[in-house]
Amino acid sequence: VTKVEHARRILSDPETFSSSAPIVPRLEGSEMLLSIPLTLDPPDHTAYRRLLGVVFSPNRIEKMEPEVRELAESAASALVRGGPMVDFMKDFAIPYPAATLLKVLGLPIEDLDTLLHFKDLMTVNQFSPDEAVREDFKRVQIPMIRNYVVRQADLRRDPDSAPDGLFTALVRTKLRGERLLTDEELVGIVTLLIS
Repeated sequence: VTKVEHARRILSDPETFSSSAPIVPRLEGSEMLLSIPLTLDPPDHTAYRRLLGVVFSPNRIEKMEPEVRELAESAASALVRGGPMVDFMKDFAIPYPAATLLKVLGLPIEDLDTLLHFKDLMTVNQFSPDEAVREDFKRVQIPMIRNYVVRQADLRRDPDSAPDGLFTALVRTKLRGERLLTDEELVGIVTLLIS
């Protein structure tokens, strides 16, 4: 749509224009990772957005600026040292945002290749037109991605040993002030950020 009034109507009518099916037509077996809050409608979408707004508050993000700036400078310097020909996408545009996400969440920077691999699986294999590829994603790759996120969440549950970062805050923040997020909810949020 191109008109503001149409956009407003669509955004305020989740019964007609639901976010639960991000791909139309829906591929059988493609909605295997719940992307929170992207694939939710109000009131659930609103509750998760509020929670994420607290975890990713401007104050918290602003405090990370020096680290994120240092990452950018390091990546840009590597481009310059790379010689007369560089692949901007491969050498900067893809790894820099992924490294930034790792820093912001407080996940190990050594996991950059793992994170990029997960991104490729989620953006390509999950929605492949090939049913066998989607099935492999469902049976093999989802458990691998889920295990990584849950393992990282488990490391953040002990207040004495939890690493700094927004993932720790996410693990400890209560939805609607009532309860901590489940492993599946954490997986849904983190995998959306990764993809």
